[in-house]
Amino acid sequence: MLRARDFPLVAAAVIAIYFAALTGPGFGMQFAPDDFQNLWRYWHSGPVAAVEANLLLVTNYYRPLGALFYLPLFHMFRFDPLPYRIVYHALIWLNLFLLYRLARHVNRGGLAVGLAVLVGGFHAEAVGVYMSNSMIYEVLCFLFMVGATAYYIGVRRDGRPLNRRQLAIFTILFVCALNAKEMAVVTPAILAVYELLYYHGWRRRPSDLIPLALAFAISAAYTLGKMSGADSLAHIPTYEPAYTLDRFLLTLRTYAGQLLMRDEPPAAAAAISLWGILVALAAVFRRKAMWFGLAFAFLAFLPLSFVPPRLAFVLYIPMVGFGIYLGELIGAVVDLAAARFRTPPTYAVEAKAIVFVAGLTACAAIHSARAQQRIGETALAQQAHWKVLQEFARVHPKAKPGGRLLIIGTPLDGEWDLYFIAGPYINDRSLKVAWVKSPGETPHGEFRTDPDSIWRFDRNTLIQER
Repeated sequence: MLRARDFPLVAAAVIAIYFAALTGPGFGMQFAPDDFQNLWRYWHSGPVAAVEANLLLVTNYYRPLGALFYLPLFHMFRFDPLPYRIVYHALIWLNLFLLYRLARHVNRGGLAVGLAVLVGGFHAEAVGVYMSNSMIYEVLCFLFMVGATAYYIGVRRDGRPLNRRQLAIFTILFVCALNAKEMAVVTPAILAVYELLYYHGWRRRPSDLIPLALAFAISAAYTLGKMSGADSLAHIPTYEPAYTLDRFLLTLRTYAGQLLMRDEPPAAAAAISLWGILVALAAVFRRKAMWFGLAFAFLAFLPLSFVPPRLAFVLYIPMVGFGIYLGELIGAVVDLAAARFRTPPTYAVEAKAIVFVAGLTACAAIHSARAQQRIGETALAQQAHWKVLQEFARVHPKAKPGGRLLIIGTPLDGEWDLYFIAGPYINDRSLKVAWVKSPGETPHGEFRTDPDSIWRFDRNTLIQER
């Protein structure tokens, strides 16, 4: 017979096996196409600039926390993908633990917590997050955004204000989340929702409000800094916001379709109805964790609601909120059934175990086949770049230090991808690199004439001509 105190340990072991089975193929993945541009950006600007950008909040440096992932690993392992994958997987497992910590702070009972981690920890449409280093920004943002939220709530749930040391820790976690990805700006709003739900309004002691006021001020300064300047992401078409109802409804439909794993987005009315149903259930059951989870999910989507729709990797952080919401909803239904039928405590534990196993079975049935499909697509997208790296390893091409390298031809779809690979491969920041599709064309890149070194791709074969 399962004892109540054994349930968390058993649930944790089962979730770990489930998560490992779905994410384990990620250890065999190579570099994603975007990895090379990400690495080049941090490698080209250098480690000093990366450290400065992480210390300075208001800057247009691109997601500086990502540099702390790419640069040390590149320095030690160059283009060996396995160390990157090991570190990356250590981070996603840490994120799973942080989801558990947050769920424990806000959900009632072990069943609700277990289901929150089960549902919120993995979504098949977001499988790229678990398989591709280029999604490190989502992973790091999750790490510090959920970490900051869990830390804050862990202190506040006893009604205590944050002392100076705790405020410093919370601030560091929040700034790291911002340095990982822009969507962390909503963290203060999430914490404000927590305060309103769990403390029935604002407490009057100024010490209670200082952390939130500071977080909102940091978020505002960060947003103003990111939205201004010639290098702002807001000036890039794929990031340019449009604060219109049409854009909001487009993203609402897109992310609802991804959440439900539909190949085509639902109609706007259906997407709105989905959120309406979630709100109605929260109102019926009157569980604070349901409202908190729903607010977390909505606010996590909010920075994405007015920019062009993204791929489904953006579900990774909002799924935290959906997991907390569904865990509490199912837990509430089980509690009502147990009270209605006056279930003895020993049977109640077994009933919760049955519900948890049913939830696990449902998640596996829903996500497994779709995840395998998406994993195959991810591996296929990485093959061409991996073959290029193998050609580099075969030929060991050289370039004159501080000289001019011209690359002719490319087996890659991205025209600039070889440019991003060549500089870090030679590991000489003074090297100027340019490329052409065919001989005789005007080069694109850092010079136009008189190359010192020439690399040419004949289909998939690399040849050093000079």
